[in-house]
Amino acid sequence: LHPKMDPKNFESEYLSKLPQGHGSHSYVGRGLYALQLKRWFTVFPRSSFHFVFLDKLSNEDLLHDEMRSIFSFLQIDNSHCIHDPKPKNARTYKPMPSETEKKLRKFYAPYNDQLGRLIGKDLSHWN
Repeated sequence: LHPKMDPKNFESEYLSKLPQGHGSHSYVGRGLYALQLKRWFTVFPRSSFHFVFLDKLSNEDLLHDEMRSIFSFLQIDNSHCIHDPKPKNARTYKPMPSETEKKLRKFYAPYNDQLGRLIGKDLSHWN
């Protein structure tokens, strides 16, 4: 598993080796967005994708702006409004130990850099 992995090998070298039962996903693997997108981009043009980032949903104004952007991308009436924008299924978690966060940021940094290049967005704040 590495950032320059051929997307065609991502399934055989990584995904197929994961347990397949309920709840047996890999939290770390789910964050390898660049490797996942590379596979999709071999089948569909980049213009078929619209990326939504959680920080764009963090308050009501941003949420409505992002929803208008999504509706526009889908070429549907963008005058719809979300009437109850309060978070659902919101949970609180204990803070992550700083050493764990450092390790994860270091691990994901090359994948995040690659993702930023793939989608044309500066994601350096993720590192």
